[in-house]
Amino acid sequence: MPDKVHPFRTFVLAALAAVSVGVAAQAQDTGTPDDARLVNPGMLTVGTSDPVYPPWMMNDDPASGEGFESALIYALADEMGFAGDQVQWVRQTFEQIIAPGDKPFDFAINQVSVTPARAEVMGFSQVYYQSDKAVIALPGSPVIGAASFDDLRSARWARRSAQPIWPIWRP
Repeated sequence: MPDKVHPFRTFVLAALAAVSVGVAAQAQDTGTPDDARLVNPGMLTVGTSDPVYPPWMMNDDPASGEGFESALIYALADEMGFAGDQVQWVRQTFEQIIAPGDKPFDFAINQVSVTPARAEVMGFSQVYYQSDKAVIALPGSPVIGAASFDDLRSARWARRSAQPIWPIWRP
């Protein structure tokens, strides 16, 4: 029966065509305001810490667009087709951001150093900024001019809490 198309074959071809169109439409919407995976439809929801710190975000206001990370998010949003008013911020403590489990945001931007322990429980993007560590000393301190960790071992130390340098090096 070359003149007639088998009904099942017609059904299969129609189904394949519909799936192909659906997959193409879904792929086209990926990473855009129409992406079905967004936590809040039509919005790019970004997690960050509470409080936020300069120079990463200024005046404790991530929505201002001022500061390195805030400006980076708005530039990324623009590249993805989101308007500035389609970016919303969710502020959480550092501990909440790095804890395993579901999150109320699409992704987070925060001054989180990549460590092996953290990489076991969370996914990281490519590192977008690598800050150097520094030793700050008072005038006349015996650590001025130190050239190695051994030169620093006898010094008395203080550090800002939540900084990951301590697990890496202990005097």
